[in-house]
Parts: sequence; structure tokens; C-alpha cells
Amino acid sequence: MLLLMQQLKRMLVHEGGIPPDILAVTALSAAGSFANGGLAPILGEIASYFGVSFTALGILTAAFAFARVLIDLPAGTLADRIRPATMFYVAAGISVFGGLVAALAPTFILLVTGRIIQGFGVTLTVFTATAYIGRRARATERGRMMGIANVANPIGELLAPLTVGFAAAVAGWRTGLLLTLLPTIGTLVLVPILIQGQVAAGVIQKQIETKDSWQQKFPIKVHLLLGINLMTAATSLANFGFKSTLFPLFGSRILRLNPALIGLAIGVAAAVRFPLSLASGMLSDRIGRMAVFAPGMVALVLGALVLPTTGTFGPYLGFALLYAVGAAASHMVYTMVVDRAPSDQLGSALGTNQLFADVATVGMPVALGLLIDAAGFGGAGMAIATFGALAIGIGLVVGDTSPGRNRESDRTQC
Repeated sequence: MLLLMQQLKRMLVHEGGIPPDILAVTALSAAGSFANGGLAPILGEIASYFGVSFTALGILTAAFAFARVLIDLPAGTLADRIRPATMFYVAAGISVFGGLVAALAPTFILLVTGRIIQGFGVTLTVFTATAYIGRRARATERGRMMGIANVANPIGELLAPLTVGFAAAVAGWRTGLLLTLLPTIGTLVLVPILIQGQVAAGVIQKQIETKDSWQQKFPIKVHLLLGINLMTAATSLANFGFKSTLFPLFGSRILRLNPALIGLAIGVAAAVRFPLSLASGMLSDRIGRMAVFAPGMVALVLGALVLPTTGTFGPYLGFALLYAVGAAASHMVYTMVVDRAPSDQLGSALGTNQLFADVATVGMPVALGLLIDAAGFGGAGMAIATFGALAIGIGLVVGDTSPGRNRESDRTQC
């Protein structure tokens, strides 16, 4: 096994290559995204089985969001204090336990409870993975490494509905939920082989900073992190509002598209996000975070404003691609947190940042639904565009955080 892993490292690690431990933590995050995305295709069967309302289904759908709001800050703190390998094992155990409770639940309340517990485990995994990559990456390649990590979401969003939906069609919704556990269990084999679990939180980054002493972070200013957190909240409102409410509801209610076509458009967007996330991360290391973020968010703003005027599937699919551009660029906000937060407090900084996003978006579908009832899809599109424009404005005030681009200004301001 040792010889096999040495050969794998020789194949993957070269100039500009991807370290295998980065690929491993990305796979762990993708398993969490798979668990989250696997619910959508079986909602109808669950509603029929338990005889619950659409409101109850909305609560079930939001279970992972509720979990994140509750555990964002503790998860970030734990990611600073506990070794990564240990965190991944604990997170997987919680996730599998919650998934089993959900899949075997005799009542709807237990199903929701199980999904919330599973959401706790997934959130712990994602925070640990993001903090690990943030500490592991050198400053000059941080954008590229964070871009690699960002492909986890579209991978899960693309694969989960297809595989879980097929499994549920053949063997029922409980089998579909059990299937969401397999990636979590399967990716655990990567932890003892590839994850640098022997390195305590923060030590990896300190070793890298010792090798690259000119890349030292300058003293953090609290108002800069607050600005990035507010930028994250506005970005999340724009992204989540478009993806979860405006785009699917416009397709079903106005264009009268069948669910298969709407799912196809969402799947295409997820597939396109994969290469775009990689490209945006690498590009941000060269030209700066805001130079990537702003054009991407402009694409999402235009999509939200113009989508309500379309009348056929072709342009509708095009707006899915505009969303993919904006979503791929939006992960810059997490890279900006990593740029500015002290390495020994990175988990806490990421937890606070994610809390801003989750609190902002937890009620977004309901709010947009009310707005659509009152002002139509045009009004909802205008609201989403406003949040996107606000995110760009805040980002311009915060400024570019890319290491090396603002070193002189940081010296003079600190």
C-alpha cells in the first residue's frame, strides 16, 4: 500500500499539480454535498408516505440549513483546536448516524431530526476541509487550491439527484437516503492514507510561512473581516435566491416546463461550475480576487434582471449558465477570509463568515415567495440583482485581499 501511495503522489504532485491531500479533503466535502443534494428527487415519495404538507417538506428541505446555523460557530472553533484527521472521523460518525436515523425513521419528525443530525456532521466536514486547505496552501496558490475545494458542491449537486433518484425509483426512498451515506463512508479510507492528520491545526500554515517568509500576513483588521462577512451575506442572498426560488419557480409556473427540463438546466449549471471553479481560483491568484468576483456577480445580476422576460427553454438554459458563472466566482469570499484571517483562528473566522451567510439565507425562499406574490417575478429578480450589486459594492470597499497585491498598502495602514 505504501508503494502504491508513493506512486500516486509521483503522478499527482508536480509543478502546478494538485497535492493528493487536497484532493482527499475535496472528496470528503463532495461526499457531504452529495448527502445534502440527495433529498430533492425523493421529496414527492416522502410526502406521499407520511402524508405531509408542502410546508412540512420545506422544513425537511431546510434541515441542513438549520443545522448549519446552530453549529457554524462551534464547528469553526473545533476546526482550530482538533487535528484534521480526528475531526473528519467524528464528523463522518455524526453524519452516518443522522443518515441512519433519517432513512429508518418511522415518523416524519424523526426524519427531520435525522437530517438535522446528518447536517451537523456534513457542516463539521466542510469546515475542517476548508480550514485544512486554507492552511495547507501557499499564499501564491491559495486561490487555485480554494477553487479546487469549491468543485465539491457542483459534484454533489450533479451526481446526487441522478443516483438517489434512480435508487429510489427501484427500491424506494429509504434506499435512496441510505445511498447518501456511501460516499461519506467510502471517502474515509482517504483520511489515514493522505490527510496530514499528524499535523496540529495551524502548524501546516506556519511551516509554509517559514519557507515563504515574504508572504507573511499583516495584522488583521476586524472591520475588513466584517466587510467580507457582509459581502458574503449579500452574495449568498443573490446566489441562493436565484438557485432555490427564482429560477425553478419561473421555469415551472411561467414557462410550464416539466421537472425533467428544469432538472436538466440545473444539472448543466452544476456541470459547468466544475471547470469554472477551477479556472476562477487559478485566475484570482494572478489578477486578484475582486477582478474575478465582480464580473461573475455581474453575470448573476444580469441573469436575475433579464430572466423574467424570457419565454422559451433555450434562453432559460442560458440563464442557468449565467448563474454558474456567478456561483463559481462567488467562492472568492471564502478565499478572502482565508487571505485575511490569522492561520490559528481560521476555523473560527470561517465559521463566523458562514453564519452570516446562513442567517441571511435561511428565510430567503419564503421572503422571495411573498415578493413574487406581491410584485411578480420581475420584482423578485430586481431584489436578487440588488443583493448582487450590494455584494460588489462592499467588495470594492474592502479591496483586493490577494497576497502580494496590497502588501505596501497594508504596511502603511497597519
